[in-house]
Amino acid sequence: YVCGCKSGLVLEKPIRMGETANGQNNLDIEAELRLAEKELKELRARGVEKTEETAAMKELGFK
Repeated sequence: YVCGCKSGLVLEKPIRMGETANGQNNLDIEAELRLAEKELKELRARGVEKTEETAAMKELGFK
């Protein structure tokens, strides 16, 4: 398990609605969706192949 906010062994615990993994409450789902849509439109405008599109979207998800 990889977590950019904590080091060492990170035990699994369920995240409740409105909670974030790092304890901050500033998660904006609508902003995340807009960012993903914008990135996808840019990739498609450049005419990238589906595999490159998928890889780029996965990379965006890691950020």
